[in-house]
Amino acid sequence: MKVRKRPASNPGNRRIILISNGKSFFLRNLKDILLKERYYVTDCMPKVPRLKECYENSDSFVLYLEDEYASDNEFLTFLKDICIEYDKRLHIVGTNEQLEWAARHLTDSAISTRFQRPLNVGDLLDALAQDALREGRKKILVVDDDPTFLRTVKGWLARKYAVTMANSGMNAVAYLAKHTPDLILLDYDIPITDGPKILEMIRGESETSEIPVIFLTGKSDRESVMKVMSMKPEGYLLKSMSSAQIIKAVDDFFTKEKNKDEFL
Repeated sequence: MKVRKRPASNPGNRRIILISNGKSFFLRNLKDILLKERYYVTDCMPKVPRLKECYENSDSFVLYLEDEYASDNEFLTFLKDICIEYDKRLHIVGTNEQLEWAARHLTDSAISTRFQRPLNVGDLLDALAQDALREGRKKILVVDDDPTFLRTVKGWLARKYAVTMANSGMNAVAYLAKHTPDLILLDYDIPITDGPKILEMIRGESETSEIPVIFLTGKSDRESVMKVMSMKPEGYLLKSMSSAQIIKAVDDFFTKEKNKDEFL
């Protein structure tokens, strides 16, 4: 186990559910480290009944994948539903093969961060500390069917904003039924339910009609742009823009909103 020197985090006694099949020396050591960092830690076997007993009071999940990781797909589906519905943070640890398997069941919408074994515990502690800071941040929902691009955009924005990912239109709609982000970054080309249709659905419901939407897409032709501009999104950004340009556009949007609120 790799542990680097780092300043002690100040999680404020946040509650962590540590999900694992085993009681190895590594896991006991990891739990001791979390307790020393002043987290409340609950052990949880990867079984649906056990998770039902303890998830409500949790702030974050740590899923440690072991050799028998493929034993219970039902559990992963239940865990995914909890993370998406209640906006819980999920950090998963495993080998490359295990992480890829888990991602197929959990989807990028549910996974906050992934860590390869051997785990650098300092990296996990940093991610858990970010969970605490996240609560006071502006919330952004990024909707795109490309998992690599989703993770890339999240990496760009996560230092300043609380970023949630949805890899389909229906996942986005399901998330919006329970949560109200401060901004949606929406791709144009999404299978089954595309970006314009998602925006139409958002604008058509009173609960979501006021949520700001900015397109972040590779569609740059005039016809595509004009099709959605009549629906009055807050902006239209291209994926070909640099990370600095996209971050600046998001920063500028929130600065504008802040100035508008102060003027009112």
